Amino acid sequence: MLPTIIEEYFSTLNEIETKQKASGQFIFNYPNASILNDKQEMIFSQEYFLGNQQIYINKHNRFAAYPLHTHEFLEFNYMLKGSCQQIVNQQPITLKEGELLLLDRGSQHEIAQLNQEDWLINIIFYSENINLDWLSTLSKKNSFVLDFFLAQNKVKENGQFLLFHSQENQHVQEILSRMIQIYYLSQELADQMIKLYIPILITELIANVSFQMPKMISPDQRLLLNILQMIENDYQQVTLQKLANELGYHPNYLSSKIKQLTDKNFGQLLNEVRLRQACFLLENTNDTIENITQKIGLQNRTRFYQLFKETYQTTPKNWRKAKSVHFP
Repeated sequence: MLPTIIEEYFSTLNEIETKQKASGQFIFNYPNASILNDKQEMIFSQEYFLGNQQIYINKHNRFAAYPLHTHEFLEFNYMLKGSCQQIVNQQPITLKEGELLLLDRGSQHEIAQLNQEDWLINIIFYSENINLDWLSTLSKKNSFVLDFFLAQNKVKENGQFLLFHSQENQHVQEILSRMIQIYYLSQELADQMIKLYIPILITELIANVSFQMPKMISPDQRLLLNILQMIENDYQQVTLQKLANELGYHPNYLSSKIKQLTDKNFGQLLNEVRLRQACFLLENTNDTIENITQKIGLQNRTRFYQLFKETYQTTPKNWRKAKSVHFP
């Protein structure tokens, strides 16, 4: 629950909302400096909205549709109350009360008119500090799927988005409520405090909230997603030949396609998955290094040590000491 003073602030019409309600027309309420100079689209500047602060939170103005735009920063749209219709990267989205829409840099979206009881909160933060590729480290199960949609790879044609169905997650609601309260009611150290809540919020979302990914993806994106999912699900035994047979391609063509789409070869992708699994086992089990080597599909322990040292600049033993939970 938000304090009464904040609820009154969100419900009360501001100057722009009053004008928009009277005319039904969108009123742009930011100076020209807020938009990058692009004649083709409205691009909001990170420098203007964030400047020296880490977080920017505001209420979306109601009573008029917001035209198509994009931005240089990461943005959460939080539906505090009511619902709203958006079109994100040409895909219709309904954001319901309690849900969160996470928009990557470069995502294009337009927002239908909000009514009196529709409270949409925009939460903007620096992409340099918390980029979407970082999300892939939060969930071993979904790591490569998240890498595919969120990392800055060559297949990425537009900014991506994730729609989190978080309305039933009380922890998410409490975190967001606390962030809003700190932003509007606290002055000293508010920016630094809210910045610390962002990783907590995203961790909770990835770990415990179902989410929707874009439906509109290109043939190359769909192929890459299939490749990554198959490697993730069969990292112990998968080979390039097996992958090619299942997908119906010649191995040479598939190898070239993987390199084109990711700047990595099949072996590099496979080793990334295996090493991530090895890290998980090192941190969460007391398995021997030899057993872990076999479990991830490598037969040569020397090769495992070599790959691990090249990737993490340390040994599996030292990684376990630094990262693992305590086992009796």
